Amino acid sequence: MTGNERLTTEGRAEQARGDAREAKEKVKDVFKH
Repeated sequence: MTGNERLTTEGRAEQARGDAREAKEKVKDVFKH
């Protein structure tokens, strides 16, 4: 695996974590209102 491939994979994992965090925030907002 090249360094570039690893970066891409790590980038995808970061993106997935970010999306999950955002989804959680949205759920929190729903319960607040």
